[in-house]
Amino acid sequence: MPVSRLLRSRVLSDLALAATFVSGLLFFGGCDASGGLLSSPPRGLEYGLEHPRLAPGDSTALRLTNNRSSPVGYNLACSRAERKTSDGWVDANVRRFEACAQYLAVLKSGGTAATQVRIDSTAEEGVYRFEARVELDSAPRSVFTDPFRVE
Repeated sequence: MPVSRLLRSRVLSDLALAATFVSGLLFFGGCDASGGLLSSPPRGLEYGLEHPRLAPGDSTALRLTNNRSSPVGYNLACSRAERKTSDGWVDANVRRFEACAQYLAVLKSGGTAATQVRIDSTAEEGVYRFEARVELDSAPRSVFTDPFRVE
């Protein structure tokens, strides 16, 4: 067998192996754009909002409570909204942002953090939820509020 054919066969074999490895990481690692498989609420961490029914232009508080025995990294200022559709949860630009610095604060065990959010006055009626990125035991995770209505 010619050397070029052996090399081409080896490259294809290596690519197939790499694709299988990456697929396994994505599946078992729970990594996707919205937190994927690891998005279930971690035990001892509560993330919610003050009012379950809002109107366009309303404000509410997002709260994160740490009932775990270890600290949690968080940034509620960068929480983002998702809207429920027939295709699942999709990005929804319903929040009026003032500023969103990309840093993590530390929430000690037993602590609560909160931030005020304002729903944009042009938000459509529907079911929404907020997502926040947190860091637990040095691993990034997504946590979600319970669904709420904008009417």
